[in-house]
Amino acid sequence: MGMPRRAMRCWIRRPTSSLFTGLPTMRKRPRRRCYGWGCRRSLPTDWLWGGRLVGEVETVGVGIGVTERARGVRGAKFLPRVFLWIAVYCLASSGVALCATIAERETVLGAVLDAALADPILAGAAVGVRLEAGDGRVVYERNGDLRLMPASGLKLVTGGCALDLLGRRFTAVTEVVADAPVVGGVLDGPVYLRGGGDPSLDMAALEAFARAIAAAGVRTIRGDVCGDETLFGADRFGVNWSVQHLERYYAAPVSALSLNKNVIDFWFLPGPAVGAPARFRTEPGPGGAYLALENRSVTTSPADAGEGCTLYLRRLLWTPRVLLVGTIPVDYQGEFEEAVTVTEPAHFAASMLHAALGAAGIAVEG
Repeated sequence: MGMPRRAMRCWIRRPTSSLFTGLPTMRKRPRRRCYGWGCRRSLPTDWLWGGRLVGEVETVGVGIGVTERARGVRGAKFLPRVFLWIAVYCLASSGVALCATIAERETVLGAVLDAALADPILAGAAVGVRLEAGDGRVVYERNGDLRLMPASGLKLVTGGCALDLLGRRFTAVTEVVADAPVVGGVLDGPVYLRGGGDPSLDMAALEAFARAIAAAGVRTIRGDVCGDETLFGADRFGVNWSVQHLERYYAAPVSALSLNKNVIDFWFLPGPAVGAPARFRTEPGPGGAYLALENRSVTTSPADAGEGCTLYLRRLLWTPRVLLVGTIPVDYQGEFEEAVTVTEPAHFAASMLHAALGAAGIAVEG
């Protein structure tokens, strides 16, 4: 059973591309006057360094504040070890003047990179490194002519560019705003969830928004719940991404309004008996209702288990229709985890905010 369509039909998109013609579009970011209240969640760029992440949720103009301590971003242990070796080198060379000349510094850097590339974790891997100075001179090279896809290694460049261009004090802000006054607990108009590029936005933040709105005295919203992702451009996917990968978590669409990294996580358990479909839970919790899931999975007996759990999620391209196929042994220990991307990030986030508002006792009548 899907989420109420009336609460999901309004969302603000970025300029359309050829892949999404016919969908609602917004050519530029609208300016809105906020009469009644607003909520804000701030993300400092310090999260890029793997430190503890602290977000803020506050109401504006009603004298009520809510502070949300978001989940800590997983830190250095998930960064490639090569990056850690370079970080150690940078700290050592910048803190103490051990290397008096550029040549000596380059020698130290070469030794650091040699040690990093000798790490057993890279055994059997194809690795190419080429480091050039500002004048184009090659400082270090190992298989520099080997053509490789950067894959997730590009995140290091992206993170570095963000810190360089935006600075460590830059704040990515997610807001909930309205353009109508609140009278007698009734907001006679839509609510806008405005994305600011926060990559860590989760359901806990939306629930904090909903609680803050309820604390401000809002009991009924006579309008749609709209997602605004117009801060970013129109491109959702990398130009070289394979279409067959777009349902997988590592190829989630890019959006200024990204909830749960634009994926819905599933955890599966065996059904109550042999022959029954698998059971599951989702994160975000209401995410399962957002998808049109067809469960064709089967719980098998231990003797028929064969290779064990073979569950697999498939999503019909450009739609929220998802098919669950495969088998899971009735005596399977633990939970089997899978994830599937969402096709419209702003639409998804607005739907989850609608669910959070309902859980907070606020009726949405859009």
